[in-house]
Amino acid sequence: MTAVHLLIFLNDRHGRIIVITESATRGTYAMWFLDFPTLVLVIAAGLQAGLQAIFGLDAAAALFGVHANLVLCLMGISAVWQLLRQRFH
Repeated sequence: MTAVHLLIFLNDRHGRIIVITESATRGTYAMWFLDFPTLVLVIAAGLQAGLQAIFGLDAAAALFGVHANLVLCLMGISAVWQLLRQRFH
C-alpha cells in the first residue's frame, strides 16, 4: 500500500514558490472548531467597540443583560487566542 501525501504549491507576493505538506495543515484543521467561534467573537467585539464609540450604545448589555460582562470577557479571551494563533513571518 502506498502512502498518499498532499502537497500544495503556492506563489507568494514576491514570486517565491511555497510548498505546504499535509502534516503542516493538519494542526490548522484540528483547531478550526476553536478558531472560528473566537474569530466571530473578535468581530463582534469590534462591532461592539464601534457602536459604543459612535452611538454610545452598549450592544452587549442590550443583547445579554446581566451576562454582558461574561460575554465581554469571552471577547477579550478570543482576541488573545486569535493573536497567539497568528504566524508572524
